[in-house]
Amino acid sequence: MNSKLKKKLVDEQALSAAEALELDQALDSPSLSRALMSKLTDDEPSLAWRSSLNQSLIKASGAKAASKVLKWGSGIVVTAAAALGIIALLPRPVVEPNRVLVKSQPVMSNIEESLVSAHKEADLESGLGVSLSQGSTDAPSSDSL
Repeated sequence: MNSKLKKKLVDEQALSAAEALELDQALDSPSLSRALMSKLTDDEPSLAWRSSLNQSLIKASGAKAASKVLKWGSGIVVTAAAALGIIALLPRPVVEPNRVLVKSQPVMSNIEESLVSAHKEADLESGLGVSLSQGSTDAPSSDSL
């Protein structure tokens, strides 16, 4: 590499195409790479320096903030567990499996709805073996039993 090219690089001036090619060839040559690598020193920081760096990072990071988060997090978990325990212990409504609930139907306005409700009522009556309609004499009386 010539001194004119080195001066342009130091002054950070624009390079011509020929100068850029010369610089690329110089950087690609193995002799230059070896010379530059041999000048580098292998500096490994000492353990004492690493330890002091770790201590200063711990102080700067705010370890107290992490402990506050841990306290709040554990408080939330305990509260959630208590709420679930209370919900689990609350009495639940008892549903009797043999009990048949019959809803009262609103007054039907059209023929189809009245036919469907009559069919459902007849199906329920035949399944139970009793008559649900008032004024019917099909139901057995208490005297015949």
